[in-house]
Amino acid sequence: MDWGADKATLLKLYRTLVRSKLDYGSVIYGSAKKHVLRALDPIHHQGLRIALGAFRTSPIKSLYAKAGEPSLEHRRIQGNENVDKLAIGALNRASCSGKLLCWSDLKPKIIAYIHSVWQRDWDAEGANKLHEVLPNLGEDFHRRGEGAGRKRETAMCRLQVGHTWLTQSYL
Repeated sequence: MDWGADKATLLKLYRTLVRSKLDYGSVIYGSAKKHVLRALDPIHHQGLRIALGAFRTSPIKSLYAKAGEPSLEHRRIQGNENVDKLAIGALNRASCSGKLLCWSDLKPKIIAYIHSVWQRDWDAEGANKLHEVLPNLGEDFHRRGEGAGRKRETAMCRLQVGHTWLTQSYL
């Protein structure tokens, strides 16, 4: 007998129900102070812990890598005012060719840039056990074991992150 939903379903529920609300509020992120924005991080971390079945002491960056989710800090867009000014200035120039860019053209570039920043942060993690097994984010590593049942997925996550009941039983 197996228990609970699988990791993929729980991550989809988290992205749909919780992270969508966090993203919807991202409009006000520019005016909020950093310490106020950091108050949202525990919500993000707890959602990932529940979906992955990880212990509370599991390294946060390992949870991000295992779930394929960047931190909220990577999702926040800063400097929108400067981008708006540059865009308006570019449109007002006489040398503007009049070609419009579609969101579908820009989206892969934006995602690739965010992923490269995230990968750079992940490469800075030297003492992380999961980094030894998963040096490149986005590999199919985090998909191994999917569909094998919640109990097995939880055990695999804890082993890969370096936290097992044996190492955490004293808590």
